[in-house]
Order: sequence, then C-alpha cells, then structure tokens
Amino acid sequence: MNIAFKKLRELNPHVNIHSTSSSEFHRFGRIHRQFDTRDVINFLTANSHTPEKISGYITSVPELEDLTKLKKDISQQLYGGMPIQIGACCGHNTCFKAFEYHKGNEVILAATDFVTLLGSYEDIIEINGTFSYDLRNINAFFVESGSVIELFQSTLHYEPIHVRESDGYLTCIILPYGTNTPLDFSISPTRENNLLKLRNTWLLTSTAFTGESIEITPIDT
Repeated sequence: MNIAFKKLRELNPHVNIHSTSSSEFHRFGRIHRQFDTRDVINFLTANSHTPEKISGYITSVPELEDLTKLKKDISQQLYGGMPIQIGACCGHNTCFKAFEYHKGNEVILAATDFVTLLGSYEDIIEINGTFSYDLRNINAFFVESGSVIELFQSTLHYEPIHVRESDGYLTCIILPYGTNTPLDFSISPTRENNLLKLRNTWLLTSTAFTGESIEITPIDT
C-alpha cells in the first residue's frame, strides 16, 4: 500500500477511503496506464507556485493544450476523435462542497496525490423538480500522483481534496470541448434544467444534500 494512502487512512478512520485500483472504483471510472504524464506534472508543479500561478479551475490552459501528442492520443483513444479541452484544477481543499456531472466522461491526470469524493447519478432523488442526494452514498478514493483516471458521465464529482497541505492538489482536467464555459442560451427552468449552471455542467449544491458532510485531515497538518 502507498505510504501516504496508509497514513491518510489512519488519520481519517471516519471515512472509508478506497484505492482507485479497488473493485469499488469500477462503477465510477477506470484507470489508464498508457499515457505519459511527465510533461503535465512538470508544468503544473512549476507553475502552481509562481506569481501567475495556476490556481482554481481553468477550463483550458494553452501550455497543456500545446501537448499535441497527449491531446491527440486522449482524443482518439478515449473520446473517439471528438474535440476535447485540456485545463487544470489546482488548490487546497479538505471537505465536500458540491457535486456536478457532465454528459461525457471526464479524464483527470494527477500531478499530486489527492482524494476524490464520488457519487452515482442514479442516487439522485427527484420529486416534482426538487432534487436531493443522501451523503451516505458518497465514496472516497485515493488517487496517486501520476495516475490517469477516467470518470464516467454518470459519476458525480467536484473539487479534489489535497493529501498534503504543503502541496495542495494539482490536477489536469480533460473534458469534451466547451464544457464548463458560460451558457450562451436561455432554457426553461424545469426539472433537470434547474441544475444546469454552465455548458454541459449540472450542479447539485448544499440545499440538495441530506446527511453529514465529509472532511478529511491531510497527512502534514
């Protein structure tokens, strides 16, 4: 077992944190080992601590988009040749905040260890246009630095949780082109449309959740 993973589990006995190589992950996504992530890791590591640092979520990062072989390989192998965007999500976070989902899978390249909290679309309850989700259905997974994971479109997800306070989390986010950009159309606010906040992004916020939230203690506090 990864040493950081082992220590994180010891510090957080209140959360059942799984490995992405476990059978529990199979219904949420898959791991890919065929991609070279070194350039992504080097870029995010070098640029997350500069005055113009990569911080928060950025839909498309030019320097990552310019990794043409990686972009071509992922577009062809995982999206069947469809156009994609390569962005980044970097920062610090220790707790569950929300859930989102997309119509199309999301690929995440890990430049640091992080924890992802996942749920299933099928566990969303909708009654007369009101949505709810029981937080007892959340599953926590440790993602090791250098990993490439693909989350199914039926997987609820949101901001990563850092494993080390000193590092924060550094991730490269790949999605169908145009995802998470501002809506440029109006739509009737009924049923699922009430959750549509950005292009191809449906969001569940705190008003939808029942049960206790999750907070994780990093290994170097």
